[in-house]
Amino acid sequence: MSDDDWHLQETYKSLMLYGNNAVKFVLLVNGGAVIALLTFLGNFLKNNQANIDMAWPMGCYLFGIILGGIANMTAYQTQLTLYNEGLGNNPKLDHTKWLYSTFILVTIGIVLFGAGSILALLELQTYS
Repeated sequence: MSDDDWHLQETYKSLMLYGNNAVKFVLLVNGGAVIALLTFLGNFLKNNQANIDMAWPMGCYLFGIILGGIANMTAYQTQLTLYNEGLGNNPKLDHTKWLYSTFILVTIGIVLFGAGSILALLELQTYS
């Protein structure tokens, strides 16, 4: 194995690791936000009669979870397409379309977490 081959293989492994971590991040932060928000709402509503509306933040987090799940499927499709391309098969879509789809889904999932958090903070400011 030449030095170039070794470097390419290690770079590919690290890219796989970072991509996998990005999908996990979207699922983890949005899922954690849903749990935290539900816990907060349960305690808030039990101890306070004020009406608080967290529908938009919750919607952002839930949509982020859905996009994270879809990103997981498109990441799988990227690898399957790369495998088939390596075998010489000609898939209907090349792997870059799946890769870009995954990247976009993960990016939107991160943005949704940020948007949900900002919306939750704005809602909470009305009760401080």
